[in-house]
Amino acid sequence: MKRFALLLGTFGLVLGAFAAGRSSAIADEGVTLIIHHKVASFDKWKPGFDGHEASRRKFGWTNHTVLTSVADPNDVFIVGKVKSAAAAKEFGAQPELKEVMKKAGVVGAPDISLLKVAEQKTY
Repeated sequence: MKRFALLLGTFGLVLGAFAAGRSSAIADEGVTLIIHHKVASFDKWKPGFDGHEASRRKFGWTNHTVLTSVADPNDVFIVGKVKSAAAAKEFGAQPELKEVMKKAGVVGAPDISLLKVAEQKTY
C-alpha cells in the first residue's frame, strides 16, 4: 500500500511539472509515458539510458524526468512526454530496445503506462 501511495504522489508531482501554470490540458499536447523499471544498479543503468537519447528524440520524446524510489534507488520511474501515442508505441517496438535495456541492467519486464492529461491545475 505504501508503494501505491508513493507512486500516486510521485505521479501527481511529475504531471504538475509538465503542465505548470496551465488550468487544463490541450488535446494536441502529446502523451505522457511512464516506465517503471527495476534495475540491478542505478549507477550502471543511467549511462545506458543517457546513451539512448537520440533514439528517444527520433521517436518524438520532448522531455523526460527520471525518478527513483525513496526506499530503493534501483526502483526507477521514467516519465516522458512524447508527441503522440503512435510515436510512443513505435519507440517501444524497437527491436534494439530490449538489448539496450538488458545491457543497462534492467531486471525483468518494465511496467509501462501511456497517459493523456485530462486536467491539470496549479495551486
